[in-house]
Amino acid sequence: MTTAVYQEAEHDPHLLQGVSPELRNILSRTVRVAARMSENPGGSLWLVGGVVRDLLLALPIERDIDLVVEGDAIALAHALAAHLGGDVAASHEPFGTATVVLEAGPPGPALHLDLAMARIETYPHPAALPVVQPTTIAHDLARRDFSINAMALEILATDEGDVFPGRLLDPFTDGATWQRGCCACCTTAASMTT
Repeated sequence: MTTAVYQEAEHDPHLLQGVSPELRNILSRTVRVAARMSENPGGSLWLVGGVVRDLLLALPIERDIDLVVEGDAIALAHALAAHLGGDVAASHEPFGTATVVLEAGPPGPALHLDLAMARIETYPHPAALPVVQPTTIAHDLARRDFSINAMALEILATDEGDVFPGRLLDPFTDGATWQRGCCACCTTAASMTT
């Protein structure tokens, strides 16, 4: 497996200020549920991919949020659905992924939380489905296809329920590529087969 350089980038501590109160509330509750379920008391929850780019560029946040947890994403999805009044719309045990759908009041669209366990993937042969194993966020980002999908922002919550950004990970470009409107490949075909 190719390992990316794991570095933490400087970021604006007010990065989440543009997030709607509804989404801030959901993220706060998600962090607290994840922390209660985690074997690690500080259980890490990460926004990943396009939502991180949108936050950094101060663009509107869509209603499809990708999250990675260093733990059991499927169990977290079921706990979140119960805690937030949503439904687990999809669950894929072999890949450690699940989607929670939270219906918005009319006329708003539903919010989709796509949760994934931090994982590494190996492919026994070309065109095979991956064999998945749990790992850290650093290794999870290293397996991704493009640099824009390999950015992660840790989400933390206070005891009072407010959310704030933790570490920002951009292991492939340290901000230079996406700021120019470009993305780079993170993996090679050789690194994806065993």
